[in-house]
Amino acid sequence: MGLSRQQRKQLQEALIDAFPTKASLEQMLSFELDKNLEVIAGEGNLQEIVFKIVQTAEAEAWVEKLIGAAHRANPGNPKLRAISKSGFEFSSRNDVQKGLLKQVSTEVISRLEQSLHNRIYIVQDTDQNPEQIELPWASEIKVGSKPKVHLTNTQLTAVYDQSEIDGRLLILGKPGVGKTTMLLKLAEELVKRARNDPAYSIPVLFSLSSWKNDSHSIKEWLIDQLKDKYGVRKDIGKGLVENQEIIPLLDGLDELAAERQEKCVVKINEFLHPSNWTNPAIVCSRIEEYQRYKVLLQLNNSLELHSFTLQQVYQYLQGTDNLELWNNISQDEDLKQLAQTPLLLNIIVLATEELSIQTWQQFKTSSERLKYLFDAYICRMLKRPYKDKQPLQSNTERWLSWLSRRLIEESATEFFIEKIQPDWLSNKFKKIIYNVILWGVIGGLIGGLIGGLIGGLIGRLIYGLIGGLTFGLIYGLIFGLIYGLIGELIEKKIESIKLINRLINFRITIKWLISGLISGLIFGLIGELIFGLEDELGYELRKVLIAWLVSGLVFGLIFEMIGGEIQPVENLKFSLDKSLNRLIYGLIYGLIVRLIYGLNEVGIQFVGNLKFSLYESLNMLIVGLIVGLIFGFDGVELENKTIPNQGIKQSVINTIIISTVTCILASLLIFVIPIKQQDVNPNKALINSLVMGLCAGLLIGIPRSGTPAIKHFVLRVILCQSGYIPWNYAKFLDYCTNRLFLQRVGGGYRFMHDLLRQHFANSYAKSKNALD
Repeated sequence: MGLSRQQRKQLQEALIDAFPTKASLEQMLSFELDKNLEVIAGEGNLQEIVFKIVQTAEAEAWVEKLIGAAHRANPGNPKLRAISKSGFEFSSRNDVQKGLLKQVSTEVISRLEQSLHNRIYIVQDTDQNPEQIELPWASEIKVGSKPKVHLTNTQLTAVYDQSEIDGRLLILGKPGVGKTTMLLKLAEELVKRARNDPAYSIPVLFSLSSWKNDSHSIKEWLIDQLKDKYGVRKDIGKGLVENQEIIPLLDGLDELAAERQEKCVVKINEFLHPSNWTNPAIVCSRIEEYQRYKVLLQLNNSLELHSFTLQQVYQYLQGTDNLELWNNISQDEDLKQLAQTPLLLNIIVLATEELSIQTWQQFKTSSERLKYLFDAYICRMLKRPYKDKQPLQSNTERWLSWLSRRLIEESATEFFIEKIQPDWLSNKFKKIIYNVILWGVIGGLIGGLIGGLIGGLIGRLIYGLIGGLTFGLIYGLIFGLIYGLIGELIEKKIESIKLINRLINFRITIKWLISGLISGLIFGLIGELIFGLEDELGYELRKVLIAWLVSGLVFGLIFEMIGGEIQPVENLKFSLDKSLNRLIYGLIYGLIVRLIYGLNEVGIQFVGNLKFSLYESLNMLIVGLIVGLIFGFDGVELENKTIPNQGIKQSVINTIIISTVTCILASLLIFVIPIKQQDVNPNKALINSLVMGLCAGLLIGIPRSGTPAIKHFVLRVILCQSGYIPWNYAKFLDYCTNRLFLQRVGGGYRFMHDLLRQHFANSYAKSKNALD
C-alpha cells in the first residue's frame, strides 16, 4: 500500500498542523503507537521529522495506523478529521506501469553489474553548491546566496531525501568521475521504493543525447523516449508524464552538440517550472561544459562529485588485491592524478600488465598518456581467454571505431542492430549499390507476384510470373540506380521550395514520384529500342512512353509506401482507414497493369479501342484490394527487446504468419469460386489456386513486413563487404561485452564509458579514408 504524492503532502501538512512541536509528536507516537521518535526521525526541524515519519510509515505499512493514532490524539484538528473521515484510497500499479518498472529495474541492475566503477564501490566526497543552479523563484524573491557544503561519505539518496532538495538535483563532475554510476545507484534505491510502494513514482533513465529537435519540448521528448526505449504506447506515455507518475533521471546533457546544450537547458527549465512539474528530477552533466552556459538549471541544488582521494585510491587497490600498484602510482605525479579518476583507476588495474612506466614517462601531454592507457586496456582485454574463436584485434578495433563514430554522429548512446539505417553508408557509390540491389530485388518480387496472380486469373500463370518478374526486376534495377544517383539531390531541390518544404510528407512523396517517372521513361526508351525497331507491336513511340511514364509513376507510389527507412514490423495492427486511403493507389495501379498487359494481347488496340469487360474490371479491383491490404498493416514496436536484432527477426516471423494465413484463405476462395472458367478440372483448379494463393500470400506479407528484413539484409551485406561490420554482428557485440568494451542491456548495446567511445572514434578518424 502507498500514498500518492498529493496524499503524502496532505498528510504531512495535517501532522504539522496538529502537532506543532517535536514533543507533541513524540507523545502521540509513544502513547498511541508505542514507537520511538528518535529511532524513526533522529534530529532535524519539524518539517524534516514529519517527512521521515510519513516515509517510515509508508515503508513499514503503518500509514493507516498513523492516521488513526493522530486523529485520536487530536480529534479536533480539521485537517486530520478530513483525512480520517474521507480515508485514503491506496493505489496499485497497472500492467504497463509494472512492465515499465521491471524494464528499468533490469536496466539498472544490468548496467551496474557491468560497470567498471561498481567493482569496488567507494562513496566519494561531494560538494553541495547552490551557485550552480538557479531557483525558479529567484527572480521574484531576493534570496541570499548559500555557501558550498562539503559532504564526506554521504550517499546520494541522503541528499535526494532532504526536504529542501525534494528530489530535484543536478549532478556535476569531471569525465570518468562516476556521475552515471552514482545516478544508477540512486535509481537502484528508487526502484526498490517503487516496488514497495505502488504510489511511488517510477524512476526512468533517459539520455539527453537523443533530444534531436530544438523545437521539441522535454515533455514531448519524454513521451517519445518512453515509446522508443521502453515500448510504452504514446497515449499511455503521455498519461504517465502528465500525471507525474515517473521520476525522470536525465543523463548525458554534455553529450549533445556543444551549440545545442544550452538550448536543452532552456527546455528543461520550461519543463521543470513548478507550474508544470512538481515531481523529483535529476540531471547529470560534465562540470566543464555546464559552467560555460549562461543559463543555469532551475533545480533545488547541485552536487559536485569529487575525484578519489589518495586514501580512497589505496582503499580501492587494497579491495581489488592490487596493492603492488601503489608504489608505481604514488611515485608518479601524472599517474597519480589519473588514478584519482575512478574510471581510469579501474582501467589502470585491468591494464597493468600492458603498461610500461618507462614508456609512460616519455609522454609529454595528458592526451598522449590517456591514449596510451586506453590502448593498453584494449590490448589487455583482447588477450583475455575466450571460449570461442576471437576476431583479429585489427578487425575488432576497426569495427568498434566505426560504430563509435556512427553513434556520435547520430547523437545516440545506445545501439540496436535493427536500427541500422541506409544513411549509415557514407560512401556515395555504396549507397547506389545498395539502392540498385534493394529495389531490383523488391521490384522483381512484387512484379513477379502481381504478374503471377493476374496471369493465373486469365489462365496464363507461368507467363504472368515470368513476365512480372522480368518487368519488376528490370524496373527495380533502373529505379534503384536513379534513386541512388539523384534521390538526395531531388530532395534538396524540393527543400528550396518553401511551400512544398512545409509539407514534409508531401516533399518525400514527390521525391519518390520523380524517381519513378524518370525510371519509367528510361524503361520505356529501352523497351522501344529493343522491340520497337522490328515494329512488331505497331504502337507510336509517344503512346508507349506515356504508358511507361504512368507505370513508373505507379511503381514510384508503391516504392514510396514501402519507404527508404528500415522500420521493423514487430507487432501487427491493421488500420482500416489507412487501408482505404491506399486503396485508390491500388485501383490506379490495377488500371495501368491492365493497360500494359493489354499491349501484349493479339488483336487488341491501344487505349482508344480497348474494351473493358466485367472480368477485366474485376481484375483491377482485386489488385486494388491487394494493395489496400498490404499497406493497411501498421508495425508496432515491441515493448521489451530482450535479444539482439529482435525487431528484424520478428518482422520475418510476421511475414511468414501473414503470408501463410493469406495463402490459405486466398487458395480456398480461388478454388471454391472460379472467376472466369465455368467448367474446370478439379485437380488443375487445385494446383492453380494453391500457386495463386501463394502469390497472394507473399504479396500481402512481403511488401509490409518482409521488406524491412530485405532492406536490413542488403544493408548488412554491403556494410560487411565494406569492412564496417562483421557478418555475425550480434556475436561480435556480445564478444565486445565480454571484453568490457560494451555493456548489453536487453537487445541493446552501449560503450562502457563515453571516454572509451571517444577513443575508438578518434581511431576511426585515422582509418576512415582506408575504409571508404
